[in-house]
Amino acid sequence: MNASLVPRVDKVVVHIGVGESGQRLVNAETIMQTITKQQPVRSIAKKTLPNFGIKKNEPIGAKLTLRGKAAEEFLTLPSRQLGVASRKASLISRATSPSALRSIPTFRA
Repeated sequence: MNASLVPRVDKVVVHIGVGESGQRLVNAETIMQTITKQQPVRSIAKKTLPNFGIKKNEPIGAKLTLRGKAAEEFLTLPSRQLGVASRKASLISRATSPSALRSIPTFRA
């Protein structure tokens, strides 16, 4: 079989939007770091949105990118938590669908 026909995971982007700085953002970063074993980068607001109480250049979220083996391990993490053996092909097909994050079970700390 042609190797370029087999779907593969290049990267997984993990992003948490909190909408405010402070303790909630620190807690979100701690959870991301615990799950992925990598340090997240803060996302800042590009413009002021007074209806939501967001100011320009205020940190409002955190993100990080997983590549290679770390990305594949991250995608198998929910099934390991649930004790379900999953196949790599099903994870790849789920990761390429538009509802990728909705189809993967949520993490519980």
